[in-house]
Amino acid sequence: TLLEKRKVRGSYMETRMQNKSDLKVIAHKEFDFSGMSIACLGDSITQAANLDDMENYQQYSYPTRLKELLGAKNVTNLGIGGSSIGRYWENAFVDRFREIPQDTDLIIVMGGTNDGFCLSQEELGTMEERKERTYIGDLDELMRSLKQEYPDAQIIFATPLPNVLHDILRKERDYLLPQSLLVNIMKQLAAEYEIPVI
Repeated sequence: TLLEKRKVRGSYMETRMQNKSDLKVIAHKEFDFSGMSIACLGDSITQAANLDDMENYQQYSYPTRLKELLGAKNVTNLGIGGSSIGRYWENAFVDRFREIPQDTDLIIVMGGTNDGFCLSQEELGTMEERKERTYIGDLDELMRSLKQEYPDAQIIFATPLPNVLHDILRKERDYLLPQSLLVNIMKQLAAEYEIPVI
């Protein structure tokens, strides 16, 4: 488990070890990405907004690194800091996914971190209703719409990263839901639409 791993080594070392392992896999990849167009829909993590005080900070974003590592033809970075999957603030994923170029071969959607910062039971919604302006309803609409409007693209969702700030906020705001709940709902809806989740 994550807690057990933390007793052995810190997250930085764990990340370095995983990166080394990933680079070995990429070096021996059997799939040719050179003709592929990839789009990454996300929040500040995708945008690399935490590095925006650095010159040319976009070079450090994960979509830019993905293009370099995979040798992809094109990678479009559609990350906007502060955005969420659901319609709580401006730039919700569900309202801007149509910015993905139509000729995209692979769509990676990574989000949920900002949803977790404001989500109460009311904003969560239910699997039965799937009402607009709830996490469940907006995520369902996003997945359904991506499948309909990009039928030839491979779509992949990535769960939010574990977030210490979310843990701190939950101690101050007892109405906030655990991040694991968002992940489980994402997996459940993705299974309905046959969308892989990483």
